[in-house]
Amino acid sequence: MIQSVRKLGNYTVIDVTDPSRSYDDITSIRDTLETLLEQGEYSVAINLNKVDFVHSYFIKILTAGYKKLKVKGGDLCVIGANEFIRNLMRLLNIDEFITVFSNEESFKDYLQSK
Repeated sequence: MIQSVRKLGNYTVIDVTDPSRSYDDITSIRDTLETLLEQGEYSVAINLNKVDFVHSYFIKILTAGYKKLKVKGGDLCVIGANEFIRNLMRLLNIDEFITVFSNEESFKDYLQSK
């Protein structure tokens, strides 16, 4: 479920809370990404620091969202993924193209270095 959508630097951050296990919760993330694209927001970070588990459909939404943003010259990254989610992304090689920040502080450091 989406808790909030906010700006941080030139990124729009989607804060996701548990539970993100149901189809409706995941489609709300997809719909929010689509809305951001329509509004011309092409740099998006998904904050998962309150999420302990992701549904396989979330992985599809994540990769499809990344592709759509990249076509527009944008970027998609993940903030605060726990060890389980990071390992899953590593096993699927998603971390090869979607940057995963361990926490919001490291994401802010990245933004300041740009």
